[in-house]
Amino acid sequence: MKALFLVSQSPRRIELLRRFGYVFQVISPGFREENVRTGTPQLALENARGKLRGAENRGEGVYLASDTIVYIDGLILGKPENEGEAREFLRMLSGREHHVYTGIALREHPSGEVHEELVDTLVRFKKLEDEEIEFMLSNDNPLDKAGAYAIQGIAGLFIESISGSYYNVVGLPIERVYLALRRFGVIPVPLSRSHPR
Repeated sequence: MKALFLVSQSPRRIELLRRFGYVFQVISPGFREENVRTGTPQLALENARGKLRGAENRGEGVYLASDTIVYIDGLILGKPENEGEAREFLRMLSGREHHVYTGIALREHPSGEVHEELVDTLVRFKKLEDEEIEFMLSNDNPLDKAGAYAIQGIAGLFIESISGSYYNVVGLPIERVYLALRRFGVIPVPLSRSHPR
């Protein structure tokens, strides 16, 4: 089977790939994401491409990079700079729908064949009380998460609805990644073999 290289050090992406039976090596992206507030959802795909370009070549195999942003009112909510900005993000999301976009970019080496995709999920938060925002901030580290929340964390208590891929909101739309990797000949292995006890 072809080697798989994950161009990300995100604990969530690493855990997701492992959970679904992928065997892979982790590579540091060597790319600094743009932290901008205005732009289009395409930024997620542009950042994924940048990570792929900046990845160290470890030889033959498939290289996978991705980037996730939260998008509302034409604004991009990436990772907040500080707790004050995280609080501002959560107030913006309170009681409203927003989009979560993840750009995924794959490249096979040495063929150079590429697959790119932008995945969209619609998420609605309940109206958040101030104490609920503080509860989220004190229980989940908001500074390493787009939009200042993790759906798989405390924020899950306050999400009213989701339309699209749940795993996209976690940070890697594993259903789409599975189909893309399969095209390149990379498939998960039985979990007992990917995680020896």
